Amino acid sequence: MRLPRLFRTTAFRLTGLFAVLLLLCIAVLFATIHWYAVGTLQAELRGTVAARLEAILADEDAANSAGLARSVTETIAENPGAYGLLLDAAGRRLAGNLPPARLEGTGWVTLRLPGPEDDRGDSHPILTQAIRLPDGGTLLIGQDAFTAEELDELILRAFALGGALTLALALAGGFLVSRSVLRRIAGIGQAGQAIMRGDLARRLPTRGTDDELDQLVEGFNALLDRIGALMEAMRQVTNDIAHDLRTPLSRLRNRLGEVRRRPRGAAEYEAAIDRSITDSDAILDTFAALLRIAQIESIADEARLAPVHAPTLVATVVELYQPLAEDRGQALSGEAEDFRFRGDRELLIQMLGNLVDNACRHTGPGTRIRVGGQVRGELVLLWVQDDGPGIPAAERDRVFRRFYRLEASRTTPGSGLGLSLVEAIAGRHGGSVSLQDAAPGLRVEVLLPVG
Repeated sequence: MRLPRLFRTTAFRLTGLFAVLLLLCIAVLFATIHWYAVGTLQAELRGTVAARLEAILADEDAANSAGLARSVTETIAENPGAYGLLLDAAGRRLAGNLPPARLEGTGWVTLRLPGPEDDRGDSHPILTQAIRLPDGGTLLIGQDAFTAEELDELILRAFALGGALTLALALAGGFLVSRSVLRRIAGIGQAGQAIMRGDLARRLPTRGTDDELDQLVEGFNALLDRIGALMEAMRQVTNDIAHDLRTPLSRLRNRLGEVRRRPRGAAEYEAAIDRSITDSDAILDTFAALLRIAQIESIADEARLAPVHAPTLVATVVELYQPLAEDRGQALSGEAEDFRFRGDRELLIQMLGNLVDNACRHTGPGTRIRVGGQVRGELVLLWVQDDGPGIPAAERDRVFRRFYRLEASRTTPGSGLGLSLVEAIAGRHGGSVSLQDAAPGLRVEVLLPVG
């Protein structure tokens, strides 16, 4: 028979396991109390009985049977709960308050006196010690052991009651905890079903307790956020391709259609083909840039991050773009503090290279371009600065949009994806990009964590 779902939950099983362990601990505790309390009381009773027996035997009046009988009678009379029995060699009782029929050998013996106070027919247990006398008689001295037996039974009843209450509370607690967990899991399941139906903005619910289940849900929500960001990036790339590449493709098609409709000479055909090849290359470059941005935004390989030496990074970028700057009559230089940070060296070179390439292409001859790096608290600052015309403050946020180009740069070759690529690389490193007024010129700052 299959158990109900509530009793098959991990929470209920763990509660049951802890209940069993708790019962074992209680059993050990009560066993220790029982052994110490009852054992101590039994030892005191034995000591009392042994002392009385020794006192009777040491009495000078107990040299004969009559004196021994008087001593036994006095001991019984003077000590509440005391019992005794003196028998001669023939088994006849000479003194005492115990029946001879209840005597069972010598040594330590527990006797019971019949009475109406106990349902079992036994009234009081009597702890006794019996010895053989030199004349063949028997002497038995005892003490009422009812208190010790009651303590024994009291401890056992307390253990039974405590164990039953513990088990009942554990089962009730397991039921409540399991029901609470099932409600939370049901809420998570409903949210998951909604996400599967297309509600990608939905997130799994948390209770704010920061327990294990909350931490697990927060991890799944972070995963959903990451998936959502990747899907949004894919959607944006698709929209960008659909809208922003339509114009160059239409222009290419129109040019080819015009060439086909009107007969031309070989030179004109060659010129048209060259322009079409140039347009095709530009379109392919745009596709490559878009794919590169999407690839960077989806990278999650921490193994690619390694210590990067800032002066070497800056020197490499300056060396790569020095020929371009010289051809355009511009001065390119680098300066960086001596420090290391964790990053993807290849991507960082591409990022700074894009910024230097933009500065070279969008400023005129005589422009000074500088590349640098420094530590700013717990962050790394990489920057590229020029003293060219700069970017108006109203346009600085817009230039990070894909395919967005300033009016003054529309005559310059390019796809409008350079700063988008820079922003993607900075985001890959957990950093940010900002544009500052260099007065004159533009300063692009990239803040990255040290790692």
